[in-house]
Amino acid sequence: MSENISSNEQNSKSIQSTEQSPKNISLTEQNPKITPLIEQNHKNIQSTEQNSKNIPLTKQNSSIIQLTEQQFETPFTVEEKEKRGLVKKLSPQEMILQKVPFAAEKHLLDYFESIQKRTLSVFNAAQAARNKGLDLVDSVEVIPAMDLADRVESIIGLFGLAKRFREIFNESKDRRKAYFQLFREILDQKWWKIPSEQQRVETGIKACLLIETEGVVVAPLDGVPKVEINSNQDGTKYIDIYFAGPIRAAGGSSTVIPLILGDFARTHLGLDRYKPTQDEIERYVEEIGIYQTDVISRQYIMSDEEIRIIITGCPVCINGVQTEEVEVLVHRDIPQVKGNRIRGGMGLVVSEGLALKALWVMKTAKDLGLNWDFLEKIVKVEKTQTKIEIKPNKAYLDRLAAGRPILAYPSTWGGFRLRYGRGRNTGIMAKAINPSTMILLDEFIAVGTHGRIERPGKATQFFPCNTIDGPIVLLKDGEVRRVNTKEEAELLKASVEKIIYIGDLLATFGDFKKSAHPLIPVGYCEEWWVLDLKKAVEITKNNEKLKELGLEYLLSSNISDLRKISEDTALLLSKEFNIPLHSNFLHFYRALNLKEIIMLKEFLSTGLFETTVSENKKFEGNSPEIKTSNLILKIENKPEEKKLLERIGVPHKISAGKIIISDFAKSLLMTFGLEASADLKVIVTLRENGVTSVQTQTESLADEWVGRNRRSLEK
Repeated sequence: MSENISSNEQNSKSIQSTEQSPKNISLTEQNPKITPLIEQNHKNIQSTEQNSKNIPLTKQNSSIIQLTEQQFETPFTVEEKEKRGLVKKLSPQEMILQKVPFAAEKHLLDYFESIQKRTLSVFNAAQAARNKGLDLVDSVEVIPAMDLADRVESIIGLFGLAKRFREIFNESKDRRKAYFQLFREILDQKWWKIPSEQQRVETGIKACLLIETEGVVVAPLDGVPKVEINSNQDGTKYIDIYFAGPIRAAGGSSTVIPLILGDFARTHLGLDRYKPTQDEIERYVEEIGIYQTDVISRQYIMSDEEIRIIITGCPVCINGVQTEEVEVLVHRDIPQVKGNRIRGGMGLVVSEGLALKALWVMKTAKDLGLNWDFLEKIVKVEKTQTKIEIKPNKAYLDRLAAGRPILAYPSTWGGFRLRYGRGRNTGIMAKAINPSTMILLDEFIAVGTHGRIERPGKATQFFPCNTIDGPIVLLKDGEVRRVNTKEEAELLKASVEKIIYIGDLLATFGDFKKSAHPLIPVGYCEEWWVLDLKKAVEITKNNEKLKELGLEYLLSSNISDLRKISEDTALLLSKEFNIPLHSNFLHFYRALNLKEIIMLKEFLSTGLFETTVSENKKFEGNSPEIKTSNLILKIENKPEEKKLLERIGVPHKISAGKIIISDFAKSLLMTFGLEASADLKVIVTLRENGVTSVQTQTESLADEWVGRNRRSLEK
């Protein structure tokens, strides 16, 4: 844009010649580039003055709204313009008072109307102040906008864009689908005639990126300074998109939108793809390597091969303006690349856009009928013919800062157990953990602590939730205990020898969808169990049986009440309704292999049983008062076998050289078929990866694990 900016001195000298220029000269004839309206107001004074019908320099901004109509020639007749509502451009006051463009109840419409009236009052006061002539310009530069569509139209200068965007959006109810359709219509010159293909592509890309970023950041204007159509060495044409530092404000996913739009424009206009030479490819490798190590610390460090895959596979050129003082050392003075300094915008789009958002990019491109499958080679989730294979992702461990602990390694047993849901205090990409986990991690994690996480990717903030599982710990006296409350964690903190399982991580489905990460299996939990119970009751039409047991309240209980279910009740329901055992009485059996499962079964069979009968009491909730028996299992304390119990997370104590299992003894023995009256049978299966699981009436307590490290607390 710098070549279009005139100094004040030049402006004063050109007033006389400007007044002599014809009134009907269009803006596009003087400035071949489409300059956003706001930039024209502040920078391109000379071009603006020439197109404002000889209005004196001090008065030129009073007609700024009308200037957008002169940027493009319209292909419509007067009648067509009237039909499409393109006859009159609203004044600022009319824009403020225009009808709310959505349906709402009367009290909401009245509320918006009151806002409009107050806004008009403020605008008029500001205009009155400008009319005193004490400022450089005598009009208010801030252009009022009713909604996103108005805002984008005012910035980009395409008269009629707002009306058309609302029409498309009302049909699709999807913002991205709406602006992709808008982009197609801009390329086809549906409302304004823009003879230059390059100009149409640049206008469309900037308009769509403005909609994507809601018109509140500088990325669409300053982050994408220009878009060109250039020639490959074989003479074919390709789209060349320049990025600059402000593209960072768009966010990871949005930085890639110009590339996808550029590829769509390429196919729509019949252009060829970008064909980089070997020298250009190696320049990218060197430049991005310097950018992500010496210039700025990135979340993900790309390998040289990944850079080559992206540059050779991307159908449009990812170019950029020079933003850093650092220069490349080896691949210098390449004819196709201007300058030897680092292009920061380009480096950011490649490393944090395409590399980190590869799955999302492939999906979005596919929705438009584009093929970006070359990115499959760099994603961490590999798709086979029959299934999607989730592999450990070590990216969150890269460039670990000193003083920031690693809480779990990638997909390792003992890390956070994934659980789907949302807490009242969590938002987009935030996760919840049990407050006892915060305490037992020495309070490294506090409310709002920022961390890097393995899945679904990128970063997160942590918040407490007391209805998910906390850690399983080994105490110094050999006891293994589940810790689910903050009070218990504070009491046991000094006695903890080791954290065996770190606890649950509550993540939403939306986090995976936003990251374009496939959903992965999760451990069996209370909310899953109650759905199995409801389904079993519906299938067997056995609701009366549930009422007879006094347990019908379970069907409408919240998570907190479901967590209080007793062992006897859980076993009874599994027997009567043929459903999996309640998650409270499941353990991490997949942590053992087949040989270890057999060893544990033989070890449990050597134990001695003690049965005690309690007084009349309720199991939980509204259940009837009945007597219940408590089974206590005592086994000789053998170090090797005890480690197996620790690994699957069975709570137990040590007393007089014996391992004591009380609250979980009956369900544990019945799971392994070690009690004569057992109604639950065991099937031990060997998975392809060598990890065994106990299946049938029992479910796996965990399926996938999520690793993470901790960042500093966000202030």
